[in-house]
Amino acid sequence: LQKTIGSKKEKKKEPKGPKVTEDRAYLENVRVILPNLIHVVGLPKSVANEIILRRPDYLGQFGKIIKISISKPQNYAGSGLSYAAFVTFDSARDAEHALEGVNGLCIDGQRLRASYGSTKYCKQFIEGRKCTKTLCTFLHEITKGTTMTKE
Repeated sequence: LQKTIGSKKEKKKEPKGPKVTEDRAYLENVRVILPNLIHVVGLPKSVANEIILRRPDYLGQFGKIIKISISKPQNYAGSGLSYAAFVTFDSARDAEHALEGVNGLCIDGQRLRASYGSTKYCKQFIEGRKCTKTLCTFLHEITKGTTMTKE
């Protein structure tokens, strides 16, 4: 028998880390509508507080709330100074009930408008890097759901 030298096949070394920049570049303009996230506009100052909104007589009545993010006050559609909030529920069903229960409701003379919320992909994720923000609110994996683009 003849002895062969280097009989093991050499594996090509592939670069470590995902090659994603080109593959994920299209995600930069994508927004994903999340079924468990609602966006409420028109909140008066009296209720624009996470503790108040979590209470059972406000949004807490619709189910378990994971996160609430309240914006700085703005003028919305001529209704005076009001706040907006993104509210993430534990389930899509709870978010749907909250949307139905809150949309059109009037608090302190201000009419609330509610819709499903959308989010975008984290810039770090798009560029193939690990996100270093512990409380990053953007997506870090490809998500199934309704998507739309800025265009």
